[in-house]
Amino acid sequence: MGFAFLILLPLLSAFYFIGVSQGQLSVGFYDNACPDAESVVSTVVRNAARSSSKIPPVLLRLHFNDCFVVGCHGSILIENDPNAERHAFSHQGVGGFELVEQAKAQLETTCPGVVSCADIVALAARDAIALVRNTYLLHALGSIDILPTGRRDGRVSDVSLAAKCQTLVTQSNDSRLSFCRKILENVRNGLAVLESDARLYDNDTTRMLVYSYLGFLNPIFGSSFEAYFVDSIVKMGQIGVKTGSNGEFSPVCTAFN
Repeated sequence: MGFAFLILLPLLSAFYFIGVSQGQLSVGFYDNACPDAESVVSTVVRNAARSSSKIPPVLLRLHFNDCFVVGCHGSILIENDPNAERHAFSHQGVGGFELVEQAKAQLETTCPGVVSCADIVALAARDAIALVRNTYLLHALGSIDILPTGRRDGRVSDVSLAAKCQTLVTQSNDSRLSFCRKILENVRNGLAVLESDARLYDNDTTRMLVYSYLGFLNPIFGSSFEAYFVDSIVKMGQIGVKTGSNGEFSPVCTAFN
């Protein structure tokens, strides 16, 4: 089963154009302080996905919406403030909050005061992608231990900062199309859902990129959308991160300390 994630242009932009702040992120950040951190998140995501095929795209969208407003520091999770960005009109339909809280609660039991909400969001998105990857994406991800962690939670969640974010749609695709191939075909055929995706065909460089991904022998002898997608997700997850004393650790993900 494949999934169409309708966020193509922003992700490619993250990979090619957006400056990121990697800070002190590192792969295996929790290996010593909380060695089961990543496996706990993976288990929560995997169990939820067994109940609903919509879980992977929902978690990916949650990560996307968090990172593209101020940065990847869990600000979209705050709900106890009426002016929090979670309440923005453009965030209608964003979900997965309960899964983040579920993973957070388990981690607070085993490793209190260690794993940030921002990292849980990023790890959940990574594991969501792993659940729906095809053979080529599996090769690109390898052991999926490529996602650096060490994010701290932010101290700002402002609905006005999210007001101009474009509403995104996540949809399941029950065909046997390869990962995200359908959205590329839609772009080529003038059926893109988002205007930002449609603009891919207006520029010579990006238009040729779409063609290169859709080649008959791709990704064996050409560009691999799956590999670039993984790189984009990893890089997107480093946008505006808070590390060390620049952020805080939130014992619950729905409220600031």
